[in-house]
Amino acid sequence: MYGFAIGDPINFADPFGNRACFQGSAADRFELQHHTEVATGTKFNVVQQNDGAHCAENVQTVGQSTRRSRGFTEIAQATNYTLWIAKVLGVGSAVRGTRLEYDPTSLTNSYLVGAGGQCVQGPSYQAGQIVAHELGHFYAMATVPLFTHQYAEAWEHEWSLANGQPLRPFWYSHGFGCNQHPTIP
Repeated sequence: MYGFAIGDPINFADPFGNRACFQGSAADRFELQHHTEVATGTKFNVVQQNDGAHCAENVQTVGQSTRRSRGFTEIAQATNYTLWIAKVLGVGSAVRGTRLEYDPTSLTNSYLVGAGGQCVQGPSYQAGQIVAHELGHFYAMATVPLFTHQYAEAWEHEWSLANGQPLRPFWYSHGFGCNQHPTIP
């Protein structure tokens, strides 16, 4: 059971909770809420729970329903885990257990894009793009525990297309090439 709480049930999770919660200062939680809303195409309230956690409630899709908006709604209404979303500095954005860590220092990095079969330097990462990517990883781990890279890339690409950003090559580091883009199995 402690695995649900990243080994710390007192400070991290109700293992049977149904929530996506935000950690950090009030300013950090506000920033994380904004980036999550942008990443998922949703709006929601962050409400302090009886246990002190600040969690998403009343998730609503803004505009057209997407894989990201449906997936985040499902995450926020899950019955078998709590997703913790936190801001970290200098360690890179990632999902670690049931914790999504967003590192804004990644925003200074640019990513490769495919152009004529070649990889070329593209624009800098955007906060919504990073959060969408990491939420895709978490969604896959929580629902289908396979294909997490495909889900992460698909969520990121869906965000990129909706926001006029060039697509990052799918699994470039795994030898799939610069013009490959993800499909969900």
